[in-house]
Amino acid sequence: MNRLIRDIAIFLILFFGMWKALAFLDWRAFLKVKEVNESSETHLGELIRKSIRNTEEVITEPVVTKPVMKLISRLTEKNGLDTVKIQVIVVRSSKINAFALPGGFIVVNSRLLKEVQSEAELAGVLAHEMAHIAKRHVMKKLMKELGLAFLLSAASGNNSATEQLGAIAKTLSSSAYDRELETEADETAVTFLENAGINPQGLAEFLYKLKDEDEASLQALSWFSTHPELEERAKHILSLSSEKSDTLSPILTSEEWEKMRAYKLSY
Repeated sequence: MNRLIRDIAIFLILFFGMWKALAFLDWRAFLKVKEVNESSETHLGELIRKSIRNTEEVITEPVVTKPVMKLISRLTEKNGLDTVKIQVIVVRSSKINAFALPGGFIVVNSRLLKEVQSEAELAGVLAHEMAHIAKRHVMKKLMKELGLAFLLSAASGNNSATEQLGAIAKTLSSSAYDRELETEADETAVTFLENAGINPQGLAEFLYKLKDEDEASLQALSWFSTHPELEERAKHILSLSSEKSDTLSPILTSEEWEKMRAYKLSY
């Protein structure tokens, strides 16, 4: 009888010990599916890009795309980033917005190009989105809001992939990042801009510009978030800018800037 009680006690100890150990095991890491790997992320981004091209009017004229990519090239070159991996898609849209996709794609709406008043403002927006890409914020956001299974399913190209890709694009274009990610992107953007010889004040000015827009319309944009407030973000960016930002030379020629702005960016 004593032996039976001892065996039962040993069994219970082993059972509950194993159960506790399994409870703390990160099964996704154990099964090597903790996150979408880089190749899958690139593939997912390419699928979303194609989906956008099939559903939106994409502007491909060099007079518009070349100045944007010229700013991207300066930012990547001066910050040790891979220029090839950062590609821009300009979409005709009435919303003042830009957002990053998985795999290094950045979508820029035509109205944003119409509203920015300087190359520093435009470069600030691009640097902010590049920061989201460099810090892998895009996948963190999608993992949190949509889940791993959803992303893997969308990347697999199954029958429901088209609808899933649309949901991913909508999430990225109209859902703000968490406060800590947005702050990190702002701070990283300041570093990117100063390394590239671009005044970070342009990014702050852009945020002040958004602050004056109608709040109801801003709610649908990825750049709008009450965490932190736009004005608070702008002030933080200005506080990080160094004195060397006051004497920086332009990257685009006046002709490149004026021709881009003169292009039919209406919506």
